[in-house]
Amino acid sequence: MRNLNLDQYLSSSFPSLELKTPLFYNFDIGLRFEMSEEGIKEQVYNRAYTLINELCIPTDELFIIIFLDSWDDYPPEEEEQVIASFQRYANAHVKHVNIDRKKVPYRYSGLYDNDSRTFRYSLQCKVNEVDMEGLLIASANQSFDLEPLLKGDLFILNCSKDIVFHLYDYRGMDIVSKSRDTLISVFTEYNHWLLDFDKDRMNSIYWFN
Repeated sequence: MRNLNLDQYLSSSFPSLELKTPLFYNFDIGLRFEMSEEGIKEQVYNRAYTLINELCIPTDELFIIIFLDSWDDYPPEEEEQVIASFQRYANAHVKHVNIDRKKVPYRYSGLYDNDSRTFRYSLQCKVNEVDMEGLLIASANQSFDLEPLLKGDLFILNCSKDIVFHLYDYRGMDIVSKSRDTLISVFTEYNHWLLDFDKDRMNSIYWFN
């Protein structure tokens, strides 16, 4: 799968999915996990990393995607920080790979004026070529205003298993998949982490009573 085109992959595997919040409501098959009821950062870090480890193996192919919004045609000020984060959390084998940057339509049309733009940054790698724990900690730290901090909207696509992860803030992580069976292990093992508010919908997906 190396050198897979991100847009082609999304079009073929997730043609109706929009990579935006709330991911759980944007697809038919998904789970929504509570990361921390009281905003305990260590609990957020642990749960996010545990769930990804449960569903990914070291050789799985990923796309690491970060969205940044801008209100003109120029990349936002945070672009250098995003590029540095890719370099920081990717290992030496993939650091030389060019990070793809693409201007895409603003994902939340109607909220702001027509000057809104979104820049999408992506890097293709294997699970064992990225410091996943460090990446998740930096993303979660947006909620806590702590360093290291990764700005932007992070999505992790597992192309080998057709899974999308989105840690939307310290409160929760959404996981969607093409196949109900792909997520059954975390639905069963970590059922006590599922967000109560959406449990009826999740139970209906997994025929669980």
